[in-house]
Amino acid sequence: MPEGVDGGEVQLVRWHAGMADGLAAAFIESEPALRAWIPSAASEQENAEGFIALCAAAFAVGSSYAYAVVSGGIAGYCNVTPAGPSAKLAYWIRSGRTRQGLGTAAVRALTDATFAAIPALSRIEAHVDSENKASRRVAERAGYRLRGSVGRLPRTASESTLELVFVIERGEAARLRD
Repeated sequence: MPEGVDGGEVQLVRWHAGMADGLAAAFIESEPALRAWIPSAASEQENAEGFIALCAAAFAVGSSYAYAVVSGGIAGYCNVTPAGPSAKLAYWIRSGRTRQGLGTAAVRALTDATFAAIPALSRIEAHVDSENKASRRVAERAGYRLRGSVGRLPRTASESTLELVFVIERGEAARLRD
């Protein structure tokens, strides 16, 4: 995977130690929203340097590729984790920067970069809680289609018992960008 991805209105930049203060500020601003949907948000916020070190180590061995979403500073986070012929996508945009299309731009850019860098992948999935309307909209606007759902126990008070699985196939992604 590349060190950075040009997504037009956003840049995806591989996390590095110099970004810890920006990540911490994004976490602090977005704490209520992140805690609602991401159970690990508290520990990540408390140790931005440690979180970035974990992201960098995973990137180096190819187990997961995490990027800062940059647009006038750190606007969010996205990552893709390959597993066989598919990969899982995750993303969030800091609270003060939502509803500006940054999430959709980041997901499109990471999707395209992932398919370009990993030819063996046939699809990318975004698993989104059924109650997380903002993340659902991002996946849909980026061209992902709802392909199923999985029952689960809620991990936070905001989560439902239903995780929606949005999917984009390699060929679909290419057609959307042509």
